[in-house]
Amino acid sequence: MITISQFDIRVAEHKETARTLLAQILRGAGYSVQSFGEAGDGQAATATEIHSRERKSFVTRGKKLNYWTPALAWLAEALLSIDLAVFGTKVVAEKATIEWPDGVMPDPESLSRTLDMLNRAQSASLDTRVRMLHPDWDDTQVKAEVRRLRDELGLNLPDPAELDETYVPGDGDDD
Repeated sequence: MITISQFDIRVAEHKETARTLLAQILRGAGYSVQSFGEAGDGQAATATEIHSRERKSFVTRGKKLNYWTPALAWLAEALLSIDLAVFGTKVVAEKATIEWPDGVMPDPESLSRTLDMLNRAQSASLDTRVRMLHPDWDDTQVKAEVRRLRDELGLNLPDPAELDETYVPGDGDDD
């Protein structure tokens, strides 16, 4: 005779088993479980807190960058050499410079508070503050932004050597 049975679907147990296996796999690969959204306390954290909690992931990232950077530079050079040899392009094959972004991007609100405090304390130049806000900008972009800010703030004064020698401040002659 056939007996009808309804087995328990142990969802909670299977979910916990899957979570434990995932954590084990991530740790074995050299990553912090928090890097993948697990085991967080749900509160907003600063970049420093994230960095300290996820140190293992950052160490693994550093190792992988050290591994991949020379390989990618070689690969780019090899492909350019093939392009030159096969297609006769006039591209010079040279080793590429590989740059990686920072692993943790600063919180915009935290960065703005820092810049504001530096400004109020008058402890960092306008150039330094622009560089902090835009670390990816080159010197030309930074200098242009500093010039625009100085113009807006009325800080660009003419060079005294270039002023008309006949001008005397306060003599009533405003032309």
